[in-house]
Amino acid sequence: MRLTNHWVKRFVLLYFFLSYCFCNQYLLYAEDSVEAEVLVLKNRFYAKKVLKLIRNASKNIRLVLSECEYSDSKKIISNILLEELVLQAKRGVRVEVILERGEGLEFGKKNVLAWNYLSKNGMKLYPDSKKFMSRVNFLVVDDFTSVVGSLTWTEKSFAENRELELWLESKDFATKMIDVFDSLKIYQYE
Repeated sequence: MRLTNHWVKRFVLLYFFLSYCFCNQYLLYAEDSVEAEVLVLKNRFYAKKVLKLIRNASKNIRLVLSECEYSDSKKIISNILLEELVLQAKRGVRVEVILERGEGLEFGKKNVLAWNYLSKNGMKLYPDSKKFMSRVNFLVVDDFTSVVGSLTWTEKSFAENRELELWLESKDFATKMIDVFDSLKIYQYE
C-alpha cells in the first residue's frame, strides 16, 4: 500500500522522527521533514524485501538494531540477514552496525551472539551508548533507501509480533538517518 497523501507522509515521518528523538533526548535539535516515496511494510514481507535490498547494495549499509539474534544451532531469519551482511562486506560494500548493549537484560544476551558472529567476520561494529537504552531500528542502504520501524531481528519479531516498517526511498531522508547513525556512534563514548 503506497501512501500518496502529502500530509499523511509528513505525519508518518514526523512520528518516527519524534519517536526517535524522545528515545535519545540529545539528538532533538529541530523539527525536520522531507519528501519521500513511502511503502508500508508488514513483518511477513520484511525479510524478503530487506534481504534483496542488502544483496543489491553497491556502496554501503548502515544498520541500527535494539535486538538481534544469531544462532549457531538453527537457521533463523536473522541468521540469513546477518550472513548476507557479512557476504556484502566481503564483496567490498561498507557495512556498519550499531547494536544496543542491553547489559544484564535478556535481549543484551541475544545481541552478544550476533555481535560475536559479526565481529568474528570482520564487520565494523559499534555498541550503543551505555547511558541510554535505544529502541531505534533502521537500515540505510546506498544512501538512498531507508527501512525504519519497530521490527527487530529476532525470531519473535519475525514470527509472533505485529511489527510495522516503513520503506522510504529518498536521499534527503537517508541523509537524516545517516546523521542519526553518526550521532549514535558518537554517543557510544559518553
